Amino acid sequence: MDTNDLFTSCKKGDVSRVRYLLEQRDVEINVRDKWDSTPLYYACLCGHEDLVRYLLANGAKCEANTFDGERCLYGALSDAIRRLLKEYKQITAKCMKRDYYDVFLQRLLEQGYQSDIVFIVHGKSFCAHRCILSARSAYFAEMFETKWKGKNMIALKHPLINPTAFGSLLQYLYTGRLDIDVEYVSDCKRLAKQCRLQDLIDDLETKCKKVYEFVSSKPGTCVKVLTIEPTGNCRLQEDLALLADCALPAELRNRNRKENMKLAII
Repeated sequence: MDTNDLFTSCKKGDVSRVRYLLEQRDVEINVRDKWDSTPLYYACLCGHEDLVRYLLANGAKCEANTFDGERCLYGALSDAIRRLLKEYKQITAKCMKRDYYDVFLQRLLEQGYQSDIVFIVHGKSFCAHRCILSARSAYFAEMFETKWKGKNMIALKHPLINPTAFGSLLQYLYTGRLDIDVEYVSDCKRLAKQCRLQDLIDDLETKCKKVYEFVSSKPGTCVKVLTIEPTGNCRLQEDLALLADCALPAELRNRNRKENMKLAII
């Protein structure tokens, strides 16, 4: 299996093999194994400086004060590798190209292009799209058909709704990814519960447990940002695929379904 091959090659420091797997076999560079470890972590742990440099240059994630960043830094075999990690700045354009779908959705949220709804949370504005929020959350779908129907601007004034947590929740709904300061995790979980996002609640609880265990066992480490990564079976693609299907004219939609049924039979 290519994924297992990638982890093995990173432990060995086989740059050529890793390059082949990432560039020719299109293996995800930030994939995780059953121990929640990434290829970069093993390269750092085993002291392969050239491989670490290659992985960082091609999009391996190692932001400061995150679980992955602190773990790689703590486990690095040499000071040279630690310096490389500390100098890490930005994902390269090459990696961004690979994730163009996620990047498009992130930009759609950040730039508010063709947005049709604005949320005001304690003075901070968030532009969004009804169709995406409705496809991703039954709560938003219901609210747009009832209490918020016909409104272009929604003011959320409840004192327990934190603007930072709300922004991270929107990020999750659009991209399947969530970045949140540790101090706002409880606020984010509260919003996720309100929006009936059980998958997000479970992911947050699991990640918090891992971070706590890691920090407790590694004195001197500090994790300030908690990140939830999209999984291979992420519901995001399914929800948006359904949204796209609903946007098609009925005649075309029925024809596509018939063609898919024929392919399934074949």
